[in-house]
Order: sequence, then structure tokens, then C-alpha cells
Amino acid sequence: MSIAKTLIKTSFLIAIIAVIGSCENLPSKAGANIIQRDTMIEIMTDVQIFESTKQILKGKENGDFEIYKAYKWVFEQYGVTERSFKESIDYYSSDPREFELMYDEVIIRISEKQAEMINS
Repeated sequence: MSIAKTLIKTSFLIAIIAVIGSCENLPSKAGANIIQRDTMIEIMTDVQIFESTKQILKGKENGDFEIYKAYKWVFEQYGVTERSFKESIDYYSSDPREFELMYDEVIIRISEKQAEMINS
């Protein structure tokens, strides 16, 4: 695994652990606000790409505002709310093995998108 992939995975897992640590009761079964697994993987992929962009823009003028707009755009594209995204993260991360498998798919999709950009 490349250093970039390891860094991305580590930063995302740290963020997830912080979310888990702040929750007292994780959901045991899917509720109405839980985003479907495949859609959640797509959203996580886009969010991770924007998180990487945020690091690039860090310290640049209007960087935080642009990132806010990017997150809003991602949620609008998938027809979800920030709340349903957070609830879905709580739900899927309550099964660490399944969540790790989902995140492995996120890394694959990011790698595919990167290859597409290089080859175009």
C-alpha cells in the first residue's frame, strides 16, 4: 500500500474513531435515515476526495468556505442530509469489520479515479 493510501486510510479512520467515541449508543439496526451501503461508499469516496482537497487548500484564502460548499454539493448530489450521513457513519462503523471492507472499496474507487485522471 502506498504512503498516500496509508495516510488517507489513517486520517479517515481517526475521524471515524472520533465519531464513534462521541456516541453513547450506536444503532443496532438500520433506521429510516440510514443510507444504502453502495451509496454510502460513493459518498465516503467523494468526502475523502474533498478531505484531501481541504489539506491542499489549508491556509489558502477562502479554503474553508470552498470545502463547505463541496460537502454541501456531495450531500445534494446523493439526496442526503448531513444528519443522515452522520447516522449512517454511526450505523456502519458499529460493525468494524464491515466498515473496514467498505473503506477498502473507497480506496479502490479513489485509485480508479486517480488512474482515470492520469490516463485522460
